[in-house]
Order: sequence, then C-alpha cells, then structure tokens
Amino acid sequence: AGSVAEMSLKDAWELYEYWVYLYVLDLFAEWGWDCVAQGALTTSQPGAPIVVDLVRGVQSRATFERTDPGTGEYSLANVTFHRQFPSRRANKGLGQGAMTVTRDVDILVEVESSGSVRRLVLDPKYRAELVDELVSCPPSAVNDMHVYRDAIGRWEMGAAGARHFVQALDAAVAVFPSHDEAAAASSIFYESLDDGIGALPLLPSDGTGPQLLPDYLAAFVT
Repeated sequence: AGSVAEMSLKDAWELYEYWVYLYVLDLFAEWGWDCVAQGALTTSQPGAPIVVDLVRGVQSRATFERTDPGTGEYSLANVTFHRQFPSRRANKGLGQGAMTVTRDVDILVEVESSGSVRRLVLDPKYRAELVDELVSCPPSAVNDMHVYRDAIGRWEMGAAGARHFVQALDAAVAVFPSHDEAAAASSIFYESLDDGIGALPLLPSDGTGPQLLPDYLAAFVT
C-alpha cells in the first residue's frame, strides 16, 4: 500500500532495518554531504506524497559526495541497502564476492577518498538481552559480523595464475535496539570496535538523540 509502517508487530525487525538505513542516509545529509543519486525515496510529482521505496532483499543505493572546504579533498560515499556478494561458484571471474555462498548485507557503507576505499557493514539486529541487568547486544548477533568480515572480499589473480581471496571489509558492526548508551559503551562489543568488529545501540529518541553510532560513523567516513 506504499506505507512501510503497515505491518504486524512480529515484523518490527524489518521496520528496524528500514529505519536504520534511512537514519544513516540522514546523517550524511546532516554532515553536509551532497546526495547525487538515491533509490530509497520516490515521488510521482512535486507536492505528491513521498514513498519509501525499500524492499528487504532488493538492493537500493544512495550516493553522496563532498569536497572538504579546508583541504579541497573530494570524497565519494555509497550507502547500499541489501548489497549482495555473489557466491564462489557464481563469481567465477574476478572482483567482489563471497568466499563460499552468497552473502547479503543489510547496509554497506563505502567511502572513497585519497585513492583508497573504506568499507563498513552495519547490520541492524532487532534483538537484545540483559547482562547484569544492563541491555546488551546478543553475542550471536556479533558472531554474524565475524562471518561477514571473513566471507566478503575480492577474488584476485595471483602471480601463478591462480585465484586467491582478499578480505574487503574494514569493519562490521551489529546495530541493536537500546537507549542505554552508557551500558553499550562499557560492553566488550564496544571495546572490540577498535579491531573492526562490535555492536552499537540505536533507537529513536526525543532527547539529545543517539551519540555512539553517529560518532563512530563520522570517524569512519572522515
């Protein structure tokens, strides 16, 4: 019916995926990146209702660019919803793919600047657990981040003519529903972000708003 919110409570996890993706797009806009292409929002004509055009499992990408006013450095960012990396058998040639079976990541952030590309997976997980009476991300959700970073990369041709696999992700982060950022900041999954694997909380807020995920993402894209 054109409304992303027309779903039952049991499908709240799917709505959470949509919201986290749109939240990330909004962050780029707030930080002064210019959106030059996007497939998430559509309208039939000026003044017509805006339609959220996202379908889980179907890729949608927004492209942003920015020129640093101080240094003049140009940066390009792609934020993709449900990026698929083809399986080992499907990707018989070279290029990006998965080490074994096809991998579908919820949100892929790719930032190109100074001749290099940084890649981050954000994976919204609509589940949490209590650890010592504090809301925490379940270890099973973070385990998936290890799988993504190990399994996603590029097939390249070696000197002897044989293909070899090179990991392509700089980081993979589970996003879980919690307002308790103090508890999240004391978690081992926050500490492990320094090594490229971890978890960050995110929920809508009427107060000062989330800080941990925006701060982490801001540091990654700059």
